[in-house]
Amino acid sequence: GSLTLTVCTLSDNRAGRIGGGIDSIFGTVVLTDCVLSGNSAGDAGGGIHHVSGSLTLTRCTLAGNSASEGGAIQNRDVAFLTRCTLTGNSASEGGAIQNRDVAFLTRCTLSGNTAAGGGGGIANPVGTAVLTDCALSGNTAHQGGGIQNHAIATLTRCTLFANFATNQGGGIHNEAGEMTLQFSTVAGNSAADPAGGGIGGGIFNRSRLTVQSSTVNGNIATEGGGIYNHRRLIIEGPSPEDTLLTLGNSTLSGNRAFAGGGLVNGDHVRMTNCTLFGNRAEAGGGIRNLSDTGLELGNTLIANSGAGRNCVSDENVAITSLGSNLDSDGTCGLTQPSDQSGTPEAPLDPMVGPLQNNGGPTETHALSPGSPAVDAGDDTLAPADRDQRGFARIADGDRDGTARIDIGAFELSFFRLRDIGVLAEFLSYSTVQDQNTRLPAGTSVFPLTLYYSPDIAPRTFVAMLNGENITGLFHPGTPEGFETVLIPLRAGQNRLILRVKGRFRGHPAEEVDNLGFRVGNPPFGPR
Repeated sequence: GSLTLTVCTLSDNRAGRIGGGIDSIFGTVVLTDCVLSGNSAGDAGGGIHHVSGSLTLTRCTLAGNSASEGGAIQNRDVAFLTRCTLTGNSASEGGAIQNRDVAFLTRCTLSGNTAAGGGGGIANPVGTAVLTDCALSGNTAHQGGGIQNHAIATLTRCTLFANFATNQGGGIHNEAGEMTLQFSTVAGNSAADPAGGGIGGGIFNRSRLTVQSSTVNGNIATEGGGIYNHRRLIIEGPSPEDTLLTLGNSTLSGNRAFAGGGLVNGDHVRMTNCTLFGNRAEAGGGIRNLSDTGLELGNTLIANSGAGRNCVSDENVAITSLGSNLDSDGTCGLTQPSDQSGTPEAPLDPMVGPLQNNGGPTETHALSPGSPAVDAGDDTLAPADRDQRGFARIADGDRDGTARIDIGAFELSFFRLRDIGVLAEFLSYSTVQDQNTRLPAGTSVFPLTLYYSPDIAPRTFVAMLNGENITGLFHPGTPEGFETVLIPLRAGQNRLILRVKGRFRGHPAEEVDNLGFRVGNPPFGPR
């Protein structure tokens, strides 16, 4: 049979065992613009218990439902949730959702849900969970405040923020199976045990985890503020079968712990083109390495880890360099000729900017012109033809005529949009690729980096944003020849017109560049 409900409310219903609001044994269930609140079941599916057939929810709200498994929903077949809100639900496992077959969530919000055991937002004990453009925030569990996975899970362009675990995995607890995290942000999550424990503030991994083009920042735990790799993790790109954790084109920033601010490794990790910056811990601000089975670093930047140092490894445990890394204080023990290392007394300055929106779906640390990481990587280790933001890899960032991949998750590129008057370069831009840059909703500023050609002098400069003169924000006379300006943006379309007049080889010349920044609409995603 089938059930179709539109603009409906099911509230304060109770079931002794399953399906407090709806118990779907067989058939098709379609709910649109419905509210399920305050429903409960003694066993499973406080709001909905779905066994066979398809379950489709669009723009529905499930709030304050409870059960032993799946506070709002227990799914045992195929479920599609689009633009739904699940909040304040509770269970022993799967505060909002327990998935036991296949579940697709698109543009959904899961907030303030709780689980006494695993998966404050979602528990995926068996089956496949696919989340796209979802936000999981303020959820709480013993393990996996945001999500707990034992099977197969893929998260794309998702945000896990301010989730909490009393034991392991404030944001994510990957206990078994395989998980992929791509173009996503894991931020402000925490893991804390009242007895003094708590590991994996952002992510706890005990199986196979792939992290691509993602940012893990501002998470807190006793051990492994950003990530605790207990057995296996993979971030970006191909890796050996025995690799448990692989990180590529990803950023770990501002995470905190007693040990391993950015990462604690207890097994095998492979990192390529990653940036670890500003993580802090008493031991191993960047990395605490416990395993002799392998920690491999290539094209990776580790810096600004404070007194806890970039890397701290157990005795007789070494880090393997794949080459072309930047270790600002030299504590990672990297030995390849292409590695760059400072010392604790004289650290190497990587010349990176703050964590911010530099384009793309996640925040990154931009390389400044002149950074020792620019054009210093190994092209053969490149995990993809794009950097973390989705911008083209292997560019001539130091402008010496030879393109080479940069170290870290960010690729510095200068794009020449147009030359007017004579064949001379007035302005180039490192943070835009085209003349209409798309940005996510809520973006209020854009860091525009400009390179002023030394061949154009003297020059006059005028900048107009949405019809208003903002020339005062720019300083085209800077000796270095480049500067980064935070451009204030409003929702919708923004138009920035940059006009330069000067002389090139004795001839007057003029250039006008017309740059667009669209905030929010059309929907933003990776290029």
